[in-house]
Amino acid sequence: MHSMSIEELIKQYEGKTLEFKENSLPKAKILSTIIAFANTSGGYVVLGVQDKTHYIVGIDKPHEVAEELANLIHDVIEPRILPNIDVIPYKNTHLIIIKVYPSPLRPHFKRAEGKLKSTYIRLGSTTRLVDNDLLRAIERSVAAKTFDEEPCCEASYEDIDFTAAAQLFKPFRKINTNDLVTLGVFIKDRNRFVPTVGGILLFSPQRLLIFPDAWIQLGVFEGFDKTNIVNSQKITSLLPQAVDEAMEFIKKNIRVGIDVEDIRHKEL
Repeated sequence: MHSMSIEELIKQYEGKTLEFKENSLPKAKILSTIIAFANTSGGYVVLGVQDKTHYIVGIDKPHEVAEELANLIHDVIEPRILPNIDVIPYKNTHLIIIKVYPSPLRPHFKRAEGKLKSTYIRLGSTTRLVDNDLLRAIERSVAAKTFDEEPCCEASYEDIDFTAAAQLFKPFRKINTNDLVTLGVFIKDRNRFVPTVGGILLFSPQRLLIFPDAWIQLGVFEGFDKTNIVNSQKITSLLPQAVDEAMEFIKKNIRVGIDVEDIRHKEL
């Protein structure tokens, strides 16, 4: 559900990646905090906890509040972001935990107010409006990337199989984490390494949980109308190995013509 437990969250102090709210009001400030997290390093907004005392007050009608917040995030913030919004039962009440990922589409802002008036970042435990110079700096920092180079924010450092990556490069050289950053398996975000989409597809045992279609289906049909399949194989291995398995399937199932010359023949 979350990379850390509720107890772990509540024990922490508000900071660059954590904000407590006693309730869901005012919603404009919650949206500003979500924007700031998306524009900076991501973070958690925890509703139902007093920020100074960490006293649990809970949220009334939490599912209605969560749905309202989800609609506001969708309708108000540009470009759109997709945080995780969870209603968590806790000590005879409910909390709402909003997990915001650092966004490759930043800067985010409130659509109706425009970039200059509603682009926020997180500095320490405060949410601050950026000035024009900082806004330009944020825009310059977001270089255009292909899909496989984008950070896979729902994944973590531990989701990459280092043994599989090292084995692939073993014939050529020994690799370390910095090499995997250079190769695009990881991208460094502040003080942590985040797997890229390409890194997850290549070397993550968990990739099918994140990308359910990341597998190969092979089939051999009799004739030309594809009504009678004579052999098939579903390949769910890591992609480097999957390529080899796919080629092996093709070699085993390709039809070879034979030209007979007396008692000898040659393959075509």
